[in-house]
Amino acid sequence: ITPEEKTINNNLIIDKHAYLSCGIGIVVIDLSKEEVSDTYYIGPEGSHLQVIDMAFTEELFFDATEDGIYTADRNDPNLAFFGSWTKDLTMPEPNATYNHIANNAGTIYVNRYTEAFKEDKMYFLRDGSWLTDDEAFSDEDVNDMKSFNGELFVSYNYFLKSFDTDHNPIKIIWTYYTETGGPNISGIDLEGDVLWMADARYGLVSERNNEFKFYTPNSPKKADVFDMDLAGGHLWTADGGRNLSWGNIWNRGSVSSFIEGTWNTFDSQTTPALDSIPDIVCVAVNPYDTRQVFAGSWHLGLTEFYNNEYVQLYTPENS
Repeated sequence: ITPEEKTINNNLIIDKHAYLSCGIGIVVIDLSKEEVSDTYYIGPEGSHLQVIDMAFTEELFFDATEDGIYTADRNDPNLAFFGSWTKDLTMPEPNATYNHIANNAGTIYVNRYTEAFKEDKMYFLRDGSWLTDDEAFSDEDVNDMKSFNGELFVSYNYFLKSFDTDHNPIKIIWTYYTETGGPNISGIDLEGDVLWMADARYGLVSERNNEFKFYTPNSPKKADVFDMDLAGGHLWTADGGRNLSWGNIWNRGSVSSFIEGTWNTFDSQTTPALDSIPDIVCVAVNPYDTRQVFAGSWHLGLTEFYNNEYVQLYTPENS
């Protein structure tokens, strides 16, 4: 299992089980026992197949994968057997990548993903046939799709729409009424009458009766953590990495610190010298003086920080 295959793309919770859509297939978590109860390798001959999202009806599981839509009987006692899963060849594009899937009031909706800009395509399953509705659904890139109480929510790069079962628009969010640009919504959820949106520009946003609130918890700038060190209550993380061949991935230098309840990130924006130091893969806090920290790169020497400020870079040329 490669590091890329360990990615968890989505999760689907049914009763006491969480079904994780993963790079290798599906991992089932027993929430009551807090343990992995099963793993489904659903690709041909039991091979690894990246599952990106899942949905279900009373009878079937539906998997949106990197190679089409797969289905299986929910009551099949042997879902770990790849033969229990069938690729839906009735899809207009059966071998395409599908990255979002949802069941809205008994109708399955899927999004066909493509790397081309604004070329996504929505399909829905009705009376056994896959259909499209180009008038209702935009070809904009889809970031998330969820169903709540018979209402289908679709978030695109710069706006959000929700639809009733006849595909009439119910809610449209084009702006938060701020001066710094429009929405960029990557995830959505609904709690009662409060819509929650994960926004790449604004952090966590809630909407109720067209009023918006913004929540920006103190955190590192990046989700990447390759190494960490802790001394005297000072936590530092290295945000770089390397590829499977032990080569550079050329991430710009970045480290983060968590000191006295506050996160700080040092990168090319705050520390211009880090712009030319790629792939910081290790970090060490001086246990005798926690103000001093060293961070090692995979390509270009050792960086020293002192009292939350960059000091210098050590290379064979100067040390």
